[in-house]
Amino acid sequence: MSTRKSGMFIAIAVITLELIGGMQSYLNQLILPILAKDLNSQNLYGVILGVSSVATMAGLPIGAAVINRMRLSKLLVSATLTLVLGR
Repeated sequence: MSTRKSGMFIAIAVITLELIGGMQSYLNQLILPILAKDLNSQNLYGVILGVSSVATMAGLPIGAAVINRMRLSKLLVSATLTLVLGR
């Protein structure tokens, strides 16, 4: 794969991941309040939102270790497929 095609491939993968992450954040803000109301757990809404931030912060060191072991293009493709397939 040429450098230009490789760069374009990585750019598309990053944009796709950002789009999926943005959709996830939007849906969390839209669905979680409704879900909390249905389950009578409005008092736990802040905890539910906070847990996702804690998971993100815990994942940062894991991501750094994975980047050191895998090529970036393979990592982005596998992350994109994982997010899209939901596994």
